[in-house]
Amino acid sequence: RPFRTLRRLTDESAQDLENFAQAVSAGHRVFLSYKRGDFIATDGAERSEGEPVWPRRLGEILSRRNISCWWDYWHIPQDTEDKWFEQELLANILEDAVRQSAWFVAIMTEGYCKKPEGDEEIWWTRKEWNQAQAERSRDRRKQDMRRIAVFFDDKPIGVDQRLEWLTEPTDVPLWVGPDPDHEDVCREILRVMGVS
Repeated sequence: RPFRTLRRLTDESAQDLENFAQAVSAGHRVFLSYKRGDFIATDGAERSEGEPVWPRRLGEILSRRNISCWWDYWHIPQDTEDKWFEQELLANILEDAVRQSAWFVAIMTEGYCKKPEGDEEIWWTRKEWNQAQAERSRDRRKQDMRRIAVFFDDKPIGVDQRLEWLTEPTDVPLWVGPDPDHEDVCREILRVMGVS
């Protein structure tokens, strides 16, 4: 976040940068993946300053636990005129962010695993998920990168098609219930990461 805009460093921001460097050094860099449309209501009711509330709160809690959390609203300048980046540029930004991360946390809501309608639409969540797998295959140093799938419901009784996305033995499903508490989810993620 300190790099989004030009600013003079203060004692507090210098500490933020130091915490960021320590988290990256310790391998505590998380890419937070989610489907925007599942967290922002069409009538704007779920908006908080134009941001999806649930992912932001999870990112804030992880950050307070010295986890360097990559979240699009913090790391990609947001255009106030509702203009979007060119798709190729956005794809490159996301690939770089995944490449720089040691962990991939996907908030697998209902829309996360659904292919968008229309031929021109990019399936961004699938692209991010596959990029994390590609990084593991491409870079031997990334063999420790793990994907964590956070499911907003209880463990399924029958077959759950979302589980088809978990193709690696190191992929971890977290069933957090239909109305999860941010602190509880953060604790579960940290448990998987082996961070106390």
